[in-house]
Amino acid sequence: MKKVKCLLETDWKENKLSLQEVEKLLGEYHKQLDQNLFKVPSKKSNIEVLMHLKRESYKIGPWENITPFEAANRIGTDLVLLKGVIDILKKDFANNPQVSVKLRLGISHFVKDPGDFIIFDKNEKIRGEAFNVAESFLEGKLNKTKRNIKDALHDFRYILINGELKEYWNTKKRSIVKEIKWVDNWMTK
Repeated sequence: MKKVKCLLETDWKENKLSLQEVEKLLGEYHKQLDQNLFKVPSKKSNIEVLMHLKRESYKIGPWENITPFEAANRIGTDLVLLKGVIDILKKDFANNPQVSVKLRLGISHFVKDPGDFIIFDKNEKIRGEAFNVAESFLEGKLNKTKRNIKDALHDFRYILINGELKEYWNTKKRSIVKEIKWVDNWMTK
């Protein structure tokens, strides 16, 4: 199997990005999503469709050589990450035009530091995680993330989660997790 390749032009892997550069990257991401559509092939049975979704690689959105199953996970989380970071930079760091961020899109582990993103604010590094999960996986994913944050001994301040789960979380009367930022608009351009 070929290695998954990112088709985005913006050099986000090694560089610290400004708010404007993250917004540009989000626009580029959506452009790739619009250009590289995936169509579910017709198969004879549900098992054939499921195996195809998990095994056959395509160009989907900004990713090449990726299965539809993996693309759904990556793209959902990438969009929560990008939209969430933009919201954080606009709301929490509006008075600091020098703030920058390093991103880890997909499941790229080229960054030695833990976290899906690192915000650089003056002399401080602020880390965060992002994920996009189904209701049934939320509690387990959040517990694992909280353990990783605790074990990392770094300044994690944010956990970005797809916002449609906020009501579910609140109706279950779950404990308040101060780091959670619900990303309500992750699907919009």
